[in-house]
Amino acid sequence: MKEKGFTLIELLAVIVILAIILLIIMPLVINVINDARKGAFEASAMGLAKVAENDCMANLTRNLSGETEIVFENGNIASGELNFRGGSPQEGAIMVNEECQIFMAIHDGTWCATKEYDGEVVISDDIDRCLLSIPIACEYPPEEVFFIDASGIISMNWANYDLLPMNLCIPETVEGITVTGFENWMFSSL
Repeated sequence: MKEKGFTLIELLAVIVILAIILLIIMPLVINVINDARKGAFEASAMGLAKVAENDCMANLTRNLSGETEIVFENGNIASGELNFRGGSPQEGAIMVNEECQIFMAIHDGTWCATKEYDGEVVISDDIDRCLLSIPIACEYPPEEVFFIDASGIISMNWANYDLLPMNLCIPETVEGITVTGFENWMFSSL
């Protein structure tokens, strides 16, 4: 009596065929998954921009400043306030100007979303682009470094300070005098 079943050769042939099919299909499945993740991140980035814009509009209707900055670090809001549901980007910043225009440079570790004040959201896999797009916050010098001479020229004296700020903000006024420009650490006034 002859037994029914598959021979070892037939089983190996089926396994080889399945392996070839898997090798062909796997990259397609991975691309579909990556496209879905990219699309989800793009939708989240656009949603965050819209929420920031809506918050700005709401503040302006209440006669509050619309200008704001939201900074994300380690998946959480590090500074600023934004009322939204969902996950936060890994790192980045969203800035809103007085006209409620949005600047954004955020990333989730894989994808980067950037948006200029007058542009559209651009998604890329270049995380360095996101990090380089974030405007660097500046630091206002302490008031005691300023002095005003008899001609009204405002100067700065850093002699008593060990460390100069890397990104110096220029104040609008010093001791009530409007700053109109600067040259070689000397500010001019009206």
